[in-house]
Amino acid sequence: MNLPAAALENAVLIVAHPDDEILWFGSVVERMARIVIVFEDHPDETALGDARRSALAQHPLASRIESLGMTETGTFDVMDWEQPTIGPRGPELGDRPGSAALREIWQPLSDTLDTLLDGYRNVFTHNPWGDYGNEEHILVHHAVNAAALRHGVRCWYSNYVSNRSQALMTRYVTNFETPAYSEPVDTARMQQVAGCYQQAGCWTWLPGYRWFDREYFVQGPLEAREKPAAGSLFPLNFVRLRRAPGGRRSRKTGLLERLRRRTGKRS
Repeated sequence: MNLPAAALENAVLIVAHPDDEILWFGSVVERMARIVIVFEDHPDETALGDARRSALAQHPLASRIESLGMTETGTFDVMDWEQPTIGPRGPELGDRPGSAALREIWQPLSDTLDTLLDGYRNVFTHNPWGDYGNEEHILVHHAVNAAALRHGVRCWYSNYVSNRSQALMTRYVTNFETPAYSEPVDTARMQQVAGCYQQAGCWTWLPGYRWFDREYFVQGPLEAREKPAAGSLFPLNFVRLRRAPGGRRSRKTGLLERLRRRTGKRS
């Protein structure tokens, strides 16, 4: 079942990082009135922000993209994905690296979203388990979801998941009555857009990635349970990662190594 036509009317897409708009929303990104990207710079690597700005300037949808220019929190791969702790503002990381930055960014992001969502009917954003398993995706989900509820904007989530994030995902699979929708992906077009990031040296996902033919979506909000319900039907786009929870090498680590080689930097 395709998304209802009303879901794509006066719709804005809000994602955490450059390239998330095509990785998790490739079937709808070109139908968005506006595309908002939260993070641009990295706290440890100035080269990443510069590369992203270069890629976004060449992006085929550049006229509709707005970057909030925020600096990443450095929390990727910090959470315990086997037993994640999630609060109303996203991951609760205790004293783990980046936890203070994650907490501090909530209010400025929320204030910006209150202004940004004014006048829109629909917002598409990350799901509450962070798609394949990304702490900042969960942060953005919670901030967008809260702002959408305050403004009466309908919220839609992608249904991507991986072996890394599936334990958290099962908390939201609570009944048979959550309708899921799907849209076809123009895979050739998405590969073309990905070329902007690849040429700039800031493509953060798997090399040679092949898009799904269709992407699934669900309307929010989704409520979590401490224990998953049995027997739920919930269509997903499942991405299997080589490292399941407990692996400590992040997708950003490989990216930063490539950027160091491009810029001549060494750690």
